[in-house]
Amino acid sequence: MLGNINSVLKIRIDELFYLSQNRTYNDTDRLIGFELELPLFIHYLIEVKKMGFGSKYFGWLASFGIVLALSWFLLPEGWNTVVQVFAPHFGNYIRPTVALLNILIVNPLSNLLAVGIWAAAGFVGGVIAGTKKGAFVVALVTWISSQMLLMFYVYMLFTSGVNLGTIPTMPPGASIIDILSIPLVKDLIGVVLNTVGAAGSGGPDIVAIILPVVVYVFVPVIIAVIAGIIGATIRPKE
Repeated sequence: MLGNINSVLKIRIDELFYLSQNRTYNDTDRLIGFELELPLFIHYLIEVKKMGFGSKYFGWLASFGIVLALSWFLLPEGWNTVVQVFAPHFGNYIRPTVALLNILIVNPLSNLLAVGIWAAAGFVGGVIAGTKKGAFVVALVTWISSQMLLMFYVYMLFTSGVNLGTIPTMPPGASIIDILSIPLVKDLIGVVLNTVGAAGSGGPDIVAIILPVVVYVFVPVIIAVIAGIIGATIRPKE
C-alpha cells in the first residue's frame, strides 16, 4: 500500500517539475487549476532566489517607503503654506508633488532634513540588500522610482483639472516669508542672485544657474548609495 502511494506521489512530483520547466501545455495535461499554478509559482520563487533579487526587492520596498513616508510627514512648514495657497487651483496632487520636489532637489548644505531622509533610506536598503552591489542597485532604483512618481504627480496635477479662475490668496496666519524660508526656494533665489550679480551688464549665465540645480538633483542618489554601502558593509554576515 505504501509502495503504491509513494509511486503515485513520485509521478505527481515528476509532472509538477515537468510543467514548471516546460511552459507549454495542452488540453491533455492532467494538472489544471491551482495544481498547475502552484509549481510555476514555486519555480519562479526558486529562480528569484537564484538571482538574489529577493533581498534587493525588499530593500527597495523599505527604502522607497521611507522616502515617501518621511517626505510626506516631515514636509517643512513653508511647503504647507504653498499647499494651502495652490490646492484650490491644482487639487489634491499638489501636496505629494511638493513633498517629492522637496526631497529630490537637495542642497546638502541647507537641507539637512532631506539629507537625513536619504541617508536613512539608503542605509536600511543596504542592510536588507546585504551586498555593496545590491545596495547600489536599491539606492539607484529608489531614486529613479521617486523621480518617476514625481513626473506622474506633475502630469496628474495639470490633467486632473486646473482651476485658474481666481488669484491664489495667502491663507490666514501665513505669509510670503513662510515660502521664502523653504530651503529649496532660498537656494534657488541665491543661485539666481549670485549669477546675475556676477554677470554684471553681460546678462546672466544660464549654465551657471542650471548647473547647481543639476547637482542638487543628483545629491539624493549619491547620499543613498554611500549610506547603502555602509549599511551593507556593517550587516552581520550569515
